[in-house]
Amino acid sequence: MQGGTSKHFEGAPLTKLRLVTPNPAGLRAALYRRYSISDLQLTFEGHQNATDSAKTSFRVRSGHSDAAREGLIPHAAPYGYDDVPGKPGVKIKNPSEVAIINRVVLETASRKSPRKIAFDLTRDGVPSPSGGAWTFQTIIKILQNPLYVGVYVRNRVRKIRNPKNGKRVPRAAPVRT
Repeated sequence: MQGGTSKHFEGAPLTKLRLVTPNPAGLRAALYRRYSISDLQLTFEGHQNATDSAKTSFRVRSGHSDAAREGLIPHAAPYGYDDVPGKPGVKIKNPSEVAIINRVVLETASRKSPRKIAFDLTRDGVPSPSGGAWTFQTIIKILQNPLYVGVYVRNRVRKIRNPKNGKRVPRAAPVRT
């Protein structure tokens, strides 16, 4: 290895090179020619990347758990709430959206179907969470959200990687009692 290129390369993460090159064999050949990288080094870097990813996931989950213990909601604000600027996890009620949620709940209690509620909200020109027309799925999602009754549920769904195709597949997380 050349003294100057070796020091320059040690600071460059291999993950960025892998993202640029869709062909791992081509990447390996390019690294052999340019930097004298061995299979062992590439294997180590791959293991290191997996380890770093697991550590990062653990830190994020720990941070979310700490925030939940403090009564904060570490995720995006649901419909009816707004994020407080400069205070991560703190949510405040949006009065105009809260009135819409109350209307949805009251109309559901009076035995109106989600399709009819969605139709009425759209007809009255009430903006939906996405900004378009209301759908019955949106109404059902609002009615099924436990946050509106004061319960913050975490870890409802867990995603595991399918070994055949590498895609992440959602699975219901096991209930711990």
